[in-house]
Amino acid sequence: GVGLNLGQAVAAVGLWVLLAPASGWEDVDLLVVLAAIAALAALAELRLKSAAVAFFDGSIILALVALAVAGPLPALLIWSIPAAISVLVMRRVPVISPGVVATISSYALALLAADLVLGLADAPSASAAAPALYTAGVLMWAVNFAFTNITYAPWYQGFRIRSLIRSEFVDLAPAVLAMLAIGVVSTALVPAFGPLA
Repeated sequence: GVGLNLGQAVAAVGLWVLLAPASGWEDVDLLVVLAAIAALAALAELRLKSAAVAFFDGSIILALVALAVAGPLPALLIWSIPAAISVLVMRRVPVISPGVVATISSYALALLAADLVLGLADAPSASAAAPALYTAGVLMWAVNFAFTNITYAPWYQGFRIRSLIRSEFVDLAPAVLAMLAIGVVSTALVPAFGPLA
């Protein structure tokens, strides 16, 4: 378990250094709005539950929008806000812990994979990029699940892989897939409406 946890962190850092994905910070207003929504969603969910540190909120949508308009690094920062609030504000787990390592490295790997999909599509407009963006979102979700749940929960929390796949992936699929569609539509509306999208 320790080897898997540290291995994915090393892989994430190594791939980010090797691939050096481009990011843009021109849409600062939009990024601030996405960060604020991520913080509000995390704080709202923390009020609803006190035991679990896992999140099921709209942060994957926010990360998808940020990835589409600004690139992987802004998306990573926005997607990490709920974990940062849990660790730094609520102090539920130590800053350096296997769960935090698994979460952040899974986000990094998921965003790199999604960025590669968007790069392969190389669509000329937001509407033309919609299918690739949706595919990138599904890939983000799958990679995040694999590197957070499969490589962490069985070893550190004693969950069975089969039950994790059923309860955390298959059962949540309709909600996540619908959320990703909302993210794609929101991204398509950004050129016209900016942060209001």
